[in-house]
Amino acid sequence: MSTLYHARYFAYELTLSLFDACVDLNPHQIEAALFDTYKLLQTSTKKQSGLNARKAALRNVP
Repeated sequence: MSTLYHARYFAYELTLSLFDACVDLNPHQIEAALFDTYKLLQTSTKKQSGLNARKAALRNVP
């Protein structure tokens, strides 16, 4: 299960690995990595908010 914490951790690790890379990065490769990271964070945030909404709904059930 991916949480917002995991998404941020993976984004951080990706950033470190990009700076430590021993190859020349092209702009389109960096854009692709940023796009994937953004989508990962966006998906994780939606899942987390959906989970919180379900928990809140279950708490309101008599």
